[in-house]
Amino acid sequence: MNTSVNEMNSQPCDHILEALNSSSCSLSSFAGRIKDTNSIQSLAKVATPNSDFVIVTEPHVDLTPLQHKHHELWVIVEPKSEGDIAALPTSPNIFLLVKLVAENQQKSLTRTLLGMAPADNRLRRLEVRDCALTEVQLQEMLVELQHAGLRTIFTNQQIHAGPSRVLTMRDYNCALILTDEPPLPPQAEPSRRVASEPPKSPASLPVAPAVGGENLCPLASSCGDLDAVYRSLYALNVVLPHALRFVMEKMFADKPPEVTYLDYCLTRKTQLDWLELLSYLWRNSYLMETLKKCNCEEFDVRLFDAQPLIELALYLSRLLTVFNGGTDKVDRTTKDAHRKNWFNIEEVRCLRTEVLISLTEEPPELVGVADRITEIAYELISEAAELHRVPDAEAQRVKEACQALWDKYSDVRVDDDAFAAYCVLKENRERRVDVEFEKVFDEMCVSIYESPALRRDQPYLQPFSSRCQQYQFDELLKYEIWGKGKLHGVFIHFMCRDTKSRSFSDVIEENFPEACSQIGTNNVEYVLKHLHPLILVNGYDEANATSSVIVEEMVYKFHEFPCKIVFTTRPEAGSSQQDISGREGVDFTESLILPFALKKSKFRELLMTLDSLVAMV
Repeated sequence: MNTSVNEMNSQPCDHILEALNSSSCSLSSFAGRIKDTNSIQSLAKVATPNSDFVIVTEPHVDLTPLQHKHHELWVIVEPKSEGDIAALPTSPNIFLLVKLVAENQQKSLTRTLLGMAPADNRLRRLEVRDCALTEVQLQEMLVELQHAGLRTIFTNQQIHAGPSRVLTMRDYNCALILTDEPPLPPQAEPSRRVASEPPKSPASLPVAPAVGGENLCPLASSCGDLDAVYRSLYALNVVLPHALRFVMEKMFADKPPEVTYLDYCLTRKTQLDWLELLSYLWRNSYLMETLKKCNCEEFDVRLFDAQPLIELALYLSRLLTVFNGGTDKVDRTTKDAHRKNWFNIEEVRCLRTEVLISLTEEPPELVGVADRITEIAYELISEAAELHRVPDAEAQRVKEACQALWDKYSDVRVDDDAFAAYCVLKENRERRVDVEFEKVFDEMCVSIYESPALRRDQPYLQPFSSRCQQYQFDELLKYEIWGKGKLHGVFIHFMCRDTKSRSFSDVIEENFPEACSQIGTNNVEYVLKHLHPLILVNGYDEANATSSVIVEEMVYKFHEFPCKIVFTTRPEAGSSQQDISGREGVDFTESLILPFALKKSKFRELLMTLDSLVAMV
């Protein structure tokens, strides 16, 4: 008998285990809530050797009966300030997760962790979820746990290397890494919550002195190169969406307001090739959330990126074009109009890419792009009005609304986010000229990790490796690193042999000294997460303990944002424990970078559902 995670609910399973105890059933895996120690004994009796367990329980419940029964044992508890606490059994495969930690529960969390520590003070993994403690509080607790001898291991009962540290996994969730070295002293910077709130623009950044302090920020049109950048972004993300909403409203006038675009497409599967739809969504999973909207007004363009609206309009326009092109019931004029709309939106998508690339190349090249975007907006309105027989007066009102939005650009002032991004991009362009990439990559093994756009669909970084016997900076490698043989985006370089850097903040200051001086290191880091950076980790096999911590910090800070991390190792480093080059005989996941190691877990089906377990009351 197997108990699946999907069948599990928030109710205690004690009565079920008591019933199973008197039956001839056996369990090879179990996931559920247990409140009584007697139920653990019942579970041990019906469990087969090497069973997998995910148990939500109380700190006082004794799990010793499962010591010789489990293959992997996940234990999920809440912190307790009083009462008995039972130590976990000794095992190299026990994962402890403490959830729902309030701001005032630092002592309770410390007490719970030390009380549940096994006799050998070793845990395979230690996580804290839904944690409201600050970084300072977690750091203080980490010092106490490390001093008490608690350690975490990663494979073959080996203790993690480097200083003890706290690694943020996602908002309000972190992993505690406890090694034989005490944690590094806190950095001299304001305390931030471990669980940072989603970015808010522009209030998330303090007023940048270079913008003018307490004075009004300057007009975008008076900022030289920044004017071309901001004018293009304004046309793309403020003016164009108004036209796209009008087009889609007319294009799908027969769609009931309560029906999502996805359901609308699927209900027309008798007319359209719905297999093509599903195939397209599989290849472009980021569209799924967009298609689940019921109307265009639900799209939030306050993040200053109209990509979801552009992609949805392009996809639905493409479907109509393909459908109308394959039927004799539609006249040639209508077919041509649908096709023109499709091409116009396709051009807008290309212009968006051009704008983003030019941000990191030469902003003056954007001169004229904003005018073309507004022209396309008017063309889309005219074509939609003619195609769907919209009264001229209504179409004219929409055009006038777009023009009114465009006229307001003269009053647009540079907010702090835009200024901070511009400082980073400007210094990046100037610095990148001096980097000799051929020398950096030549004669090196290369591993590349790309973070997906949406973490929910692909929870871990996806690897690419150069397995060539000749380690040369060839065209294939160039394409894999930055595409089309040319580097776009922000470039961050970290030498693992570096003995000066003690944290990722030091790496940022080394790469962007002027920007850090101008707007602050914290603001530079904030901006980097939204600029699709390329992070080069040079000589990973030569990393010392501190460098390894910095690399882990990079991964955990950027794994939820679009980025590419490139690791280089020496060809002769095949026996290194830190070799992640992916050459034959070397396993990607046998590395010290935790997100990659997690991907290998044989218990990954249960790991993927931990979030639902943690949410249990």
